[in-house]
Amino acid sequence: MQYGQVSPGDVVAVIGSGPVGLSAVMTARLYGPSKVIAIDLDNARLARAADFGATDTVNSGDPDWKEQVIALTDGAGVDVAIEAVGYPRRSPWRQ
Repeated sequence: MQYGQVSPGDVVAVIGSGPVGLSAVMTARLYGPSKVIAIDLDNARLARAADFGATDTVNSGDPDWKEQVIALTDGAGVDVAIEAVGYPRRSPWRQ
């Protein structure tokens, strides 16, 4: 949040609703954004993100997920995006 410079009234998107993403949702709320949009492939994780303070959720598996985000922001897009997917980069030594 510090480096993303979340400010009161901002719209924040948190991509990934695992442990790190849920922490980002909660921390972003401390800065007074107007919306925190959680984006994930898993509906159970999205429900948990709402429990943790996300104002809106979007399933990125939906074909129109980008349009959903744009609609939630009245066409303006987000002010801050936080990537919290945590998918490890595939190592050539790892099988």
